[in-house]
This record gives sequence, structure tokens and C-alpha cells, in this order.
Amino acid sequence: MFVLRILSGGHGEAAKARGKHGDLLGGISTPLMDSDFLWHSLGGGAILAAALTLARLLLDYGFRGGERRVEQDDRRRAHQRDAEARLERILQDRLAEADRRLERCDAELQAERTRAARLEHELLRAQQAYELLKVQYTSLIEPDELHRLPR
Repeated sequence: MFVLRILSGGHGEAAKARGKHGDLLGGISTPLMDSDFLWHSLGGGAILAAALTLARLLLDYGFRGGERRVEQDDRRRAHQRDAEARLERILQDRLAEADRRLERCDAELQAERTRAARLEHELLRAQQAYELLKVQYTSLIEPDELHRLPR
């Protein structure tokens, strides 16, 4: 600040020293610098630097916002793919379980059909045996006892 007062021609000890001894720079005459120009230059540079910094921050924020959206979209797509894969695995498991149940039911149906055919065959043989026994019994019974038998 003292140097600026000296250069700007301010009041105080520097002005008195300059008045008594002439130039402080050893007799070399230099034009005095205007402090308003200096402050305006520094202020303008600071404003320009602040504006550039603000612009850079806004651009960074904009780019990062775009990058965040892209990353969120990527994460959302990855979650969607994972959910689809999990759903596909669940559906495949359910389909495999349904296939196993269907095969088990087919085997049970086939066994039931075999058992039913065997029972029908046994019923037919039992009916044939009954008819044969009935014929044999009737041939053994005397004719007078025929009218007493229930039919």
C-alpha cells in the first residue's frame, strides 16, 4: 500500500519526502501511475477471472449432469437386465418344475391305465369263471331243485 501511495502521488510522508528530495528514484523522472487505472485493471481482471471460473463451473456442472444422467441410464439398464435375467431364471425353474410334474402325472396315468386294464381282465376272467361255475352247478343240481334257486 505504501508503494502504491508513492507511485500514485498520495499525501503523507511519501509526498513530503518527494517534495524535499525530488524523485525518490534517484533523479530519474518517471510518470506517475494512476491508482484508479490500476484498481480498475485489477478489478477488471478479477471480474474476468471470476466470470471465466463461473463459466467453467457451469460447464463442468452441465457436463457432469449429462454424465450423471448417462450413468443413471446405464445403471437403470443394468438393473433392468438383471431383473429380466432373474425373471427368466424364475420362469425357467417354474417351467422345469411343471415339466417334472407333467412327467410324473403321465407316469401315474400310465400306471393307472395298466392297473385298470389288469382289473378289467381279472373282472372278465372272474365273470367267465362265474358263468362256468353256474353252468357246472346247474348241471349238478337235480331238475326238481331248479325251481327253488334264486335267479
